[in-house]
Amino acid sequence: MSPDPDPSIAGRTAPGATGVARWRGPAALACAFLLAGASILWIRAAGGPAVLRERWGWAGTAVWLPLQVLVNLSPASDFVPCAVLNGTLYGFRAGAAVSWAAWLVAASLEFAIGRRTGNDFGLSAESERLPAWLRRLPIGHPAVLVVGHWIPVSSSLVNLAAGALGVPYGRLLWCTAIAMIPPALLSAAIGAGLVGAA
Repeated sequence: MSPDPDPSIAGRTAPGATGVARWRGPAALACAFLLAGASILWIRAAGGPAVLRERWGWAGTAVWLPLQVLVNLSPASDFVPCAVLNGTLYGFRAGAAVSWAAWLVAASLEFAIGRRTGNDFGLSAESERLPAWLRRLPIGHPAVLVVGHWIPVSSSLVNLAAGALGVPYGRLLWCTAIAMIPPALLSAAIGAGLVGAA
């Protein structure tokens, strides 16, 4: 029979294991931002999504959609007109649907990165580690989740914060689904209108 462990070391892990494990969420976020930047550069170097579709047909579309999700992982994605391009490439209805779906997938990935980070650092909406003003922010309220997606650059922050602070995934998903309908329709209409005006 083995002796009882020394109480002074109970709960400890191997040296450095906790420190490395705590950085998985932030490392995933950094990788997402790097992949998003690389995707933007690659799409630009290739001649844009239209060239991908023209050169590779529907296989180009299969390449464009995951790249768009990667681009949407970055807060800078609000300055890259992927949704307008979708309206130009696919027309109003299909362009809106493609943009909406890409935004939902990106929101889900950002939520997962936020959840991983929150778990790694022991965060929740009630966590004493958070500043008081952040604990009072109603990040889980549907109005905050919907309207937060309409403010430029804040969509990624809302998704990450919702994951980190323990908002249920289902709530984030349906709020994002509702929030992204107007921008998807507007962007696709602009893109389709540009083709019609040309």
